[in-house]
Amino acid sequence: MKSQRNGTSKLSAAEIDRIIKATRAQKKKCWLQMEEPLSPNKKARILVAVAAAESSVAQGEGRTITRESMRELAGVVKRGGRSRLAATSSDCPSI
Repeated sequence: MKSQRNGTSKLSAAEIDRIIKATRAQKKKCWLQMEEPLSPNKKARILVAVAAAESSVAQGEGRTITRESMRELAGVVKRGGRSRLAATSSDCPSI
């Protein structure tokens, strides 16, 4: 770490690389701890939902894709993901 005149420090490229790798390793560890294998029941429900979705698309009942509809969908997905993350991230430190 090299000192600068204003009292702050400057990280070298190697130090930055080491920090990034350590952060990634910690995040990966947290994600692995949160992963749960799919139960046969949950897998079956997913397959049924996919089949229903494919059937509705084949019948012309699919979602209309516009910029606004995609923004709305993204908002729904983000809110759901954030609430799930908040519920499970209490074990992992903030990074």
